[in-house]
Amino acid sequence: MTAPLPSGRNPLLAITVHQPWASLIALGDKTIENRDWLPPPDLVGKWVAIHAGKKFDRNAWAVAAAQAANARASQPFINKFTEWNERALNMTERAGKTALQDVMAKAVPYGAIIALVRLKCVWDEKTVPPDSRPWFIGQYAWELEAPTVIDPEPCSGQQGLWPVVGDTLIAVRRKFKIAVNLPVLTYEASREGL
Repeated sequence: MTAPLPSGRNPLLAITVHQPWASLIALGDKTIENRDWLPPPDLVGKWVAIHAGKKFDRNAWAVAAAQAANARASQPFINKFTEWNERALNMTERAGKTALQDVMAKAVPYGAIIALVRLKCVWDEKTVPPDSRPWFIGQYAWELEAPTVIDPEPCSGQQGLWPVVGDTLIAVRRKFKIAVNLPVLTYEASREGL
């Protein structure tokens, strides 16, 4: 059974991640998020919203492409990467000499919550497991699990952990329930935290 989203006194927190890393997390291929700060201890085991920031890490695309090419990625990521690649190639043909990387950067969502994940645990450089090393580059490795992709919900991001509130929270909860096949309540009931 899927753990419920937080409600009431326990807000849903989000973290903004540059693309394509946000999409890699959403698809379950990047299970480590690197940070130089620890999350609150009570966040472990809870859902965190993944917000795709408005920036694209140009160096990351080569890593993502190599992962897809080497078939080390999951099938959903390979399918999505293939889709992005085909869109980029079509756009490149129309754009002429535009760099493929620039076109591919336009194929991922920005400025939206795109997934929810559970924070499984946090590692530091002394305790991070060897199989997590390819993704680990920071002081703390936030190990993520149970990625659930939702239809992108546009909103502004922030630095650090930030609360998802108001209509954005209602929409994210609804989209999460649809993604995991749970009954969706009416708009009025969802505003009351049901």
